Amino acid sequence: MILIRWSSWMIDKKLLVARIDFNAPTPEDPGERAHIFGCAPHFNQSATRICFATRFLDERVAQTPHTLAEFLAQAPVSLLSHYQRDTSLSAQVRQLLQNAADSDHSGIDQCGLEQVAQALHLTSQTLRRRLKEEGNSFQEIKDAVRCSLAIHYLLRDDLPMQDIATKMGFSEPSVFFKAFKRWTGLTPGAYREREFAKQRT
Repeated sequence: MILIRWSSWMIDKKLLVARIDFNAPTPEDPGERAHIFGCAPHFNQSATRICFATRFLDERVAQTPHTLAEFLAQAPVSLLSHYQRDTSLSAQVRQLLQNAADSDHSGIDQCGLEQVAQALHLTSQTLRRRLKEEGNSFQEIKDAVRCSLAIHYLLRDDLPMQDIATKMGFSEPSVFFKAFKRWTGLTPGAYREREFAKQRT
């Protein structure tokens, strides 16, 4: 939570988290963490990590020595007490897309900008503009949800790649492979093998 808030403060933009993994047992109330992080965390993973789009690494630091001094004067309270439930438009869009994925895994593919804008009682132009003001785009949020879903299926070794591609709404496995490599830098097979290798060590 502190790392996410600190990073968001540094660039003066909400850091859009694609996935959070914890190398720890599942707590009694795992759903509560989703409100804090903006996405449902995954437990019993091989490593603890925060995943987000690489474009955030190119953002310029928005703070100055003066704002840093003010920030540190209130730390760590400023990192904890001000971190409330994420009510941003980006979070609302993500939740709608996640709901579509939960109800029908391939349904997220049919859940486009127009449909989400209508659900939020906005025009598509307004939705696009307001997401841009938050430093995000509809496609990036959608890719973050699909990436998290794909990883969930990949870590189940009983699912063939063809079935995962179908569940993700891809007509061809090759299209899914290209998309997954764009999201993570690895092919689905390489990602699965890496994670299983970590679990064996």
